[in-house]
Amino acid sequence: MQLDAIVKYDKMESHENHYNVCLWTAPWVDSDTFEEINLKIDAEIGKVNKSSASFQLHRIIVEHSFEKAPTPHIRNALLETLRDIQNDLIRLSACAYRILCKEFGIIELPHVCIVDHIGRRIDPETFDSSRIMNIVQAANDTAQVLENEEEMKQRMKNANKLFENGSYLEAAQAFSQLLSRWKTSTQISFNLAVVLQTLDEHYFSIPYMIRVIEMVDEDTVAHNVLTSICHSNEPQAVISAYEKLVAQYPSHVHARHCLASLTNNAKTASPEYVQAVFDQLADTFDDKLVNHLEYRVPWLLVDALLKHEPTLDLQKFSVLDIGCGTGLCGILLKRFASRLIGVDLSSKMIQKAQATGVYDELKETSFVLYLQEQAPNAFRLIVAADVWIYVGVLEETFKLCHNALEEGGWLLFSIEALSGGTDGVKLATSGRFQHSVAYVAQLSLQTGFRIVTQESVSLRNESLHSTEGYIFVLCKK
Repeated sequence: MQLDAIVKYDKMESHENHYNVCLWTAPWVDSDTFEEINLKIDAEIGKVNKSSASFQLHRIIVEHSFEKAPTPHIRNALLETLRDIQNDLIRLSACAYRILCKEFGIIELPHVCIVDHIGRRIDPETFDSSRIMNIVQAANDTAQVLENEEEMKQRMKNANKLFENGSYLEAAQAFSQLLSRWKTSTQISFNLAVVLQTLDEHYFSIPYMIRVIEMVDEDTVAHNVLTSICHSNEPQAVISAYEKLVAQYPSHVHARHCLASLTNNAKTASPEYVQAVFDQLADTFDDKLVNHLEYRVPWLLVDALLKHEPTLDLQKFSVLDIGCGTGLCGILLKRFASRLIGVDLSSKMIQKAQATGVYDELKETSFVLYLQEQAPNAFRLIVAADVWIYVGVLEETFKLCHNALEEGGWLLFSIEALSGGTDGVKLATSGRFQHSVAYVAQLSLQTGFRIVTQESVSLRNESLHSTEGYIFVLCKK
């Protein structure tokens, strides 16, 4: 949609060779950075206007205010507001400002763009003044000022104090000023994003949270904020930001996975993503999972099997622990096993499992590749506790498990329940796959399994909420 006369300057209405250099700013933008850009623009505009006979430039500041106003009808109320330009300054309500920024593709402030006499943004490649376009290009690349680390820490502490006391705008200004002088700080970027969200400026918080994961792709908190809070308020802006990030950094496996979860374009999690996640979690996995998240899936699976086969303790057979992790399941399964094999993608998880001393073999590989190499009837029991949430579609997995099991053998696993009464498989914004009971039932029937146990359980507690799911015991027919 074209917004004609978006930032039309009255004197220029009839002159096609006039252009507006628009400097976009907001109350939280660092004033020193803004003034530096403003002075550079004014100086360059003066030089260009003196030397150019083909066009003239005019500078207008477009300023965000925290004035509350009804959501404007883009074409009427907004344009009416823009007609009233006082001293080359346009002040807009928060809502109107966001609408304009989205229209022009502006998400990070301060920002400079050139607009023609009917309100169209000019592509830098088509504008014939390299001097002014260089200023536009460099607007956000102001010099980094290094300061004493102790002073920076104190200023960070002061900014946090402002936030804690409820002085949100002042806190945003403080963090913005810090960030202009300490551009590589992920903590400052994260804090500024949080403050802007508190001010209901979710749209403008996105680039700061993206900056965090640009530098640290493994920051799961930043990813969670983007895929939950930010996405619920500004879905398209978050998806666009992820798309740009992944295009620039294709090796960011967490970002790729989050983008897939937001666009429903994944049937399974990439091995690189799973490996990265569990390598990161290995050192604190057991404590966090069992003590903090109240994780009980391995115990629930073994109990369910024993209810069906109470004499199991008297038997010994071959057992495969898929996604063995640190060995939580292996410790419980050892008493049944004549041979216990664990498979996991994460080298750090394998090291932890090795330390338990319960496994006869440990394989650092994809369980799919491992099962493809196994002879038929190799195992009596296959266990996959909290594994399918990283797999997605299970057709091939069920076929491989069925082939590797003896007749009458068992497949034990858990799933995270697919919410909303829908059927099939879905990659949730948590980054985990959810499955419906109907999907599992249909797949079991098609593959040659009989459902022995299907039980609704709480898988873990996260963010004060229980994650609901199911445990299954299947028997090979």
